[in-house]
Amino acid sequence: MAVVLSDYLTELRSLLNDPSNQFSSTADMTRWINKARQRIAAEAQCLRILPNSTGSLASITASAVGSGYTTATVTISPPDGLGQNFINATATANIVAGAITSYTITEPGTGYVNTPTVTIDGDGAGAVGTAVLTAFVHTVVGQEKYDFSTVNAIVRANFPGVNNIIAVQSVSVSWGSWKPTLSWRPWTWLQAYARSNNLTLQNYPTLWAQYGQGDAGSIYMYPLPSLLAQMEWDCFCQPIDLEDDLDVEALPGPWTDAVVQLAAFYAYQQAQRRDDAQMQVNEYKRFLKENRTYVQPSMVMDFYG
Repeated sequence: MAVVLSDYLTELRSLLNDPSNQFSSTADMTRWINKARQRIAAEAQCLRILPNSTGSLASITASAVGSGYTTATVTISPPDGLGQNFINATATANIVAGAITSYTITEPGTGYVNTPTVTIDGDGAGAVGTAVLTAFVHTVVGQEKYDFSTVNAIVRANFPGVNNIIAVQSVSVSWGSWKPTLSWRPWTWLQAYARSNNLTLQNYPTLWAQYGQGDAGSIYMYPLPSLLAQMEWDCFCQPIDLEDDLDVEALPGPWTDAVVQLAAFYAYQQAQRRDDAQMQVNEYKRFLKENRTYVQPSMVMDFYG
């Protein structure tokens, strides 16, 4: 069962022996819980996602409505991305007084990189539909810098409960039928050795570096991309704050078990109960260590050598 804010509050009240909020308000407890969740996400790096690297059909704009239609069939060209399970988008035309005034998406599809072509067959003429894709992470011809803030919008739209990227672990870019991972370099190395060359050079990107962190973070690539291509970021993220039970908890278990322990530390710290605060932070550290062991057991890469 998914954890919600009221679950955390009930457990925290029990841990603090304050079931009726005599010593701490619900607002304070909620603040400590969210502060703990943010720290756990950053410290444990447990909220890890791959933002969408292909698009789906968001809508079809009636660029021209045409005339004389009583029936019409809408055909959307198939996805052109690579390395995913693709689904072709489908839609129907809405006819009013012989004109196609709008379209209804019946299947948004997956795997689109370039905007698909919309073909309309029917007994009328002149209707033109223009496809609009959902946002996805991709290279832009000649663009060196890609801000976290731009990708955060894609993250929030596709991963309920996730708020923003705080760091990128790796970057992969499609190259034909391959999607190799680029070589990482520290920013200072990229600045000294790669960016000192001709910045107008365009080719397949081979190097990347992160510059800045959190909402102010971005990545730089070299050489500059020479074409639009899928791009996958392996991201560490932070969750949204929980304001009520309708908000989705994106932190995965067993990391949610540590939230109340750290929230209790903040509570005791504010009450200046230093011994109790130290006890809770020690308990929190134990939870982190144990949870890391639980989720990352010993592995053998190849049993046969």
